[in-house]
Amino acid sequence: MLVNPYYTAHKNRGMLKGIAMEVKITNSALPINQHDTDSAKSDPLYALIEKFTLTIQEQNTVIQGLKTTIQELRSDTQEQKVAFQNQTQKVEELENRISELMDSLEKKESELSESKELVKTMKMLLSSKEVDLDALRRLLFQGGREQKKDKKEAASQNES
Repeated sequence: MLVNPYYTAHKNRGMLKGIAMEVKITNSALPINQHDTDSAKSDPLYALIEKFTLTIQEQNTVIQGLKTTIQELRSDTQEQKVAFQNQTQKVEELENRISELMDSLEKKESELSESKELVKTMKMLLSSKEVDLDALRRLLFQGGREQKKDKKEAASQNES
């Protein structure tokens, strides 16, 4: 079973203060002539009280040191918590950036695939003995006819 040093020190402190007060009251209630005659009997008691007092002071010093250590640990914990939050934020930003780069990569791969398909079709057309110029134009200028039609329709609407 672990013993809590705070509890032990507090418990001993109260007991020792009680003993010291009892000795003071008993000693002060005695007549002066009895003080001298009982000095041989009371010396061990005073030595014990002084020893307990020193023990209490040492325990108080240890408790103060523990309190300081606890405060330092709390401060360190706060600093670590802030650092962890900053790192978490940086990781989230990096994840977002990676996601954007992956989307861009997929788009570029799609464009590359389309370009490869265009080159393959052009090679096939050019390798044939007879080049179909209309097919080549349609391949190179996809949507060109639709653009011409759109321009003609826009011009005719502007005139009317």
